[in-house]
Amino acid sequence: MPDRDDADLTCVEIRDETEFRKHRDDPRACLHILDGTYPVISSTARIKSIFSGARVEQVLGRTRIGSLRGSTSVQVIGAEAVVDCVCDSAAIGYLRDAATVRRLCDSARIGFASDRARIRSVEDWSTVGSVAGAARIGGVRDQCRIGDVRGAATVALVTGQAAVGSIDGDAVIGSLAGSAAVHRVGGAAAVTATGTSRVHAYGGSVTATPLVTVYRHAPAARIAGGTVIDVSRPGTDPLAWAEHAGVRTVDGVLVLYRASGDIEGSRLTSHPLAGDVGRAETRFVACAVDVADAVVVDEETVTARSWRVLHEVDESGNRV
Repeated sequence: MPDRDDADLTCVEIRDETEFRKHRDDPRACLHILDGTYPVISSTARIKSIFSGARVEQVLGRTRIGSLRGSTSVQVIGAEAVVDCVCDSAAIGYLRDAATVRRLCDSARIGFASDRARIRSVEDWSTVGSVAGAARIGGVRDQCRIGDVRGAATVALVTGQAAVGSIDGDAVIGSLAGSAAVHRVGGAAAVTATGTSRVHAYGGSVTATPLVTVYRHAPAARIAGGTVIDVSRPGTDPLAWAEHAGVRTVDGVLVLYRASGDIEGSRLTSHPLAGDVGRAETRFVACAVDVADAVVVDEETVTARSWRVLHEVDESGNRV
């Protein structure tokens, strides 16, 4: 739908679905949706804003919305709908089909973007939970977070201090720049990294410039360039594991942690909240484990034949 100068339109405040139906196809109207419940919004009239008082399930058709504001939440935006700006703490549950969000900013959120959906710019502290299908994000910057990118999805640019939790499948990050980070690359995913960015590679391919730090977590990862730190084999030697995990060692004794309620288990971790040990617990203890009794399980966990409880600690490992 072509843009129209708002000065040539009549502003109409919408507070219920009856008012919306009356004006939704009025070419002279500029709608401000303030209140009410709307199972489906499909309109050829210009919708200037949707505010927190409105409850919207779906936005479909070729609807054009200027902004979602406040704490408003829309469950689905699909078809060829366009939202110019999702701002404040507004949220979209599912962006699908060929729908477009031009700007996601402030602390706004999109839960899931799929199909051929487009998000042109993700800014400030906003977040996108998951990107899949053939969905595409243009730029991700500032302190933004993307949970996972998968399928054939593409993110053109991730920069600033933005971060991507994981990228998998055949997904692509065209440029990881600035001090941005990708915490897991897997499958056949591809990342091109520059600046002082960081990448944790478990699979896929990473192409990096010299100042990029790439952590190789598995031999399957294909890495070209960058400063590569191989952490794929922390080894079975408990002392080497302790150095890798940052565990304090005193006279051949490791200081490890376990949940205070875990009476039968033999696993201990490098941090009270590390691994799968004690995640549902609220109380933890520090334990002394002789190096000779420790058996390495993974990057965060060992088992031990015996240990000695030293004292109770908080979630950060500080004595209480």
